[in-house]
Amino acid sequence: MKKLALLSLVLGACTHDVTAVDPINVGAGDVDVLYVLDNSADRADYDTMAGQLDVLSTQLATFDGQLPDLHVGVVTADMGIQGTDDALAPANFRNCAGTGDGGKLTIFDADVANAFVDDRRGPDGARIKNYGGELTDLLGQLTNPAGGKIGCEVAQPMEAMRRALDPANNPSFVRTNARLMVVFLSADDDCSLKSGSFLGAGNANGALCATQGVVCDDDPGANGPHANCVPRTDGLVTPVSEYVAFLTDLKGGAAQVTVAAVAGPSEPFTTAGSVIQPSCTGAGGDHKPAVRLNALAEAFGGTKVNGCTQDAAYDQITSTYLARAGSCFPQANNADDCRVIETADGAETSLPRCVDGSAAACFSTFTDADRCPDGANIGVTIERRGGTLPASSTIRANCAVD
Repeated sequence: MKKLALLSLVLGACTHDVTAVDPINVGAGDVDVLYVLDNSADRADYDTMAGQLDVLSTQLATFDGQLPDLHVGVVTADMGIQGTDDALAPANFRNCAGTGDGGKLTIFDADVANAFVDDRRGPDGARIKNYGGELTDLLGQLTNPAGGKIGCEVAQPMEAMRRALDPANNPSFVRTNARLMVVFLSADDDCSLKSGSFLGAGNANGALCATQGVVCDDDPGANGPHANCVPRTDGLVTPVSEYVAFLTDLKGGAAQVTVAAVAGPSEPFTTAGSVIQPSCTGAGGDHKPAVRLNALAEAFGGTKVNGCTQDAAYDQITSTYLARAGSCFPQANNADDCRVIETADGAETSLPRCVDGSAAACFSTFTDADRCPDGANIGVTIERRGGTLPASSTIRANCAVD
C-alpha cells in the first residue's frame, strides 16, 4: 500500500520554505548573483548582453511567476600584482599595484543604497528594493559601465570571485540558503596569481600568464598555434581546481552553484610575438582563449558564452540555472505518482505534469543524486509559469512512498 510524502512550498517570500511530516532539506529559491568584470584597458563591450537583461528577469521568474529574492554584486578582476603566496607586492606592472580593488563589491556610479543590489519580494507581493528605477536598466549599467578606472592588465577574475564571496570582505552579500550564480565577463583568460614574481616591467603579460596557467602539447609561450591546451596544475598561477573546491565548499555542493564564462573560446590558441592572439572577434570586441575560465564553468556543468558575439547569452546562462531548480523529496521513491496543488486566494488548482508545448503552469519530476542526494534522489520543479501569484499563494506536492 502506498502513502504520500507531503512537501509544502511556501512562495510568499519566494524562498520555498518547507513543512512536511518529517523534516527535509530543500534548496531555497533565493539567488545571489556575482558578476566578475574585467576592467583592464582591453576590456570587452557588453552592450549586446545589456540588451538581453529582460531575458534574465523573465527566466528567473518562470518558477513561480515573480523574481526570486535577489542579491546582485559586481567585482572587478583587478587584484593588483601581489599573489596569494607573496609576502609583499612585486614592483608595479601594467597598471597593477598591490592588491588592486581587492575583491570589494562596486556599484560604479549607480544609485544603489548598498554595495550590492538587494531586490526582495515583500509580504504583499510588492518588491522591496535598495535602488530606484528598473532592475534591467540598473544591471545594464553595472555590467557594462561607461568610463571608470582602467584596471590591472593582469586579470585575476577567479581570485576576485573568491575574495568577493568572503563574508569578511563583503558582509551580508552571500546568504546561506541562497543558490549562487557567478558570471565572468572577460576578454582575457584568468591569471590569478600565486606569485607575481614571474612578471616584471618590460615583459609581455599574456604569454607569461599562459606559461604559468596553461599547458598545451607544446610550450604555449612559443610562437605558433598550440593544441590541447588545458589548465596547468603546478605553475605560479593558482590551479583552477582550488576555485572549484572553494565554490563547492562554500555552498555545500556543486548543485547549488552555477558558473558562466562570457569569454573567448578555448581554441584556437595561437601565440605571436610573445602575445596570445584572440580566439574570436566580433561586436563584443576581441577575446583571447579563456582556457581556465571555460574549465571552471565546465566543472559546474555551466555555460560558456562566446564573448565576441554574446548571442543568446542570458538564455544560455539561465537555462543552466533553471535546470537545477526544484525541491527534493527524500521520503519519496516513486516519481511517477505525484500530485501538485496550487492554492491562491483560497482557490485550489491541480497543476498538470509538463508535456511538450505546455504553456501554462505545470510540474515535472527529476531524479538527480547531485541535486537531491538523499533517499531516492527524487525532486519536483515548476515550469513555464505565466503571470504573478499572490503573495499568500502556496504549492503543495505529494509523491508516493511505497
